[in-house]
Amino acid sequence: MPWRTRFGGLLGIGLATLALALGPTTARAEGPYPPPGDIFIISGDGTLNPPVSLSPSSGTYSFTTTGAADDFCLYYSDGDIPSNFLPELGFCNLSSSGTFTNQVCGTGTATSSNATTVTTTAVEGEGEGTVSSVAYTMSFTAGVGTLTGTAFEGPDPGEAAGNNVTLTGTLTLTPTVGNCSTGVTGFHLAGTVVATDQ
Repeated sequence: MPWRTRFGGLLGIGLATLALALGPTTARAEGPYPPPGDIFIISGDGTLNPPVSLSPSSGTYSFTTTGAADDFCLYYSDGDIPSNFLPELGFCNLSSSGTFTNQVCGTGTATSSNATTVTTTAVEGEGEGTVSSVAYTMSFTAGVGTLTGTAFEGPDPGEAAGNNVTLTGTLTLTPTVGNCSTGVTGFHLAGTVVATDQ
C-alpha cells in the first residue's frame, strides 16, 4: 500500500477517534464520566533482529514514531486542572524497544519493560507530564494485535502527583523491508493505545 494512502487512512482514523473522544470541548466535571485517561494514536516504523520469517524465531526490535514520512503520534487527554478539566490535545514522540517471539511471520508476541520514552507537545490545554516505567506486551495474529501494560504518568501541570495507568490498545503490523519468505527486517506499526488511570 502506498505510504500516502496508508498515512491518509491512519490520520483520518486518528482524527475520528479524537473527535469521538472529545465531544463538546466545553468544561466538564470528571465525576460521572468513565475513568479519566489519555488516548495515544501512533503510526511509526521499526526494525527486527534477526529477520522474521515463516519459521519460529526470537530476537529484539526497536520502534519510533519519528523519521519516516508517514510517522506521527497524537494524544488526547481528559484534562487535569480541577478548575475546569478542559481537554488537552497535542503531538507526541514515542520510541520503544524490546524482545519478540515469532511463531510464524506476523503472528507472535513482543514485550518491553522500562525501554519506552514518550514526550508530548501541547496544542490545546496545559499539556502532559512525563510518561515513565512503561511495560507492555503486544500479541499479534496475522498482523493484527492487542496491547496490554502499565505505566506511570505525571505529574501533569496542575497536579500535585502523578499516578499509575493501565494500557490497552489495538494495533496493526505491516512489513516494510523484506517479506515473510526471505525474512522481514522492517515493519510499520499503527493503532490506538488508551492509558486509563488506576
